Amino acid sequence: MSLSAQSSGRQRSPSDTPTLHDNTDHTLKKRPWRRYVTPWEQIRDYKYDGEGTDEKPFIVDWIPEGDAENPMTWGKTYKWSVIMLVAVSTLAVAMASSTL
Repeated sequence: MSLSAQSSGRQRSPSDTPTLHDNTDHTLKKRPWRRYVTPWEQIRDYKYDGEGTDEKPFIVDWIPEGDAENPMTWGKTYKWSVIMLVAVSTLAVAMASSTL
């Protein structure tokens, strides 16, 4: 409940609660460290396995076709660049911590 709703004594209505299909664009912005961005509409409209209940929860997985954020679809050069960056960073941290 928002502060204004609490202070006025007004109860929160269902229309105050955001829903999955509220037509708001939640697509992440492209950044230098985020090369690939999947449009929000594609994520929202994909039919995930499950029903969203306790017995059959949704199974969240990569979207099979066109999911640019799926690391399995990245190019070899980009994958190896990420691996080398992580490896060098890990080595630098290990070396720096052993000099104290």
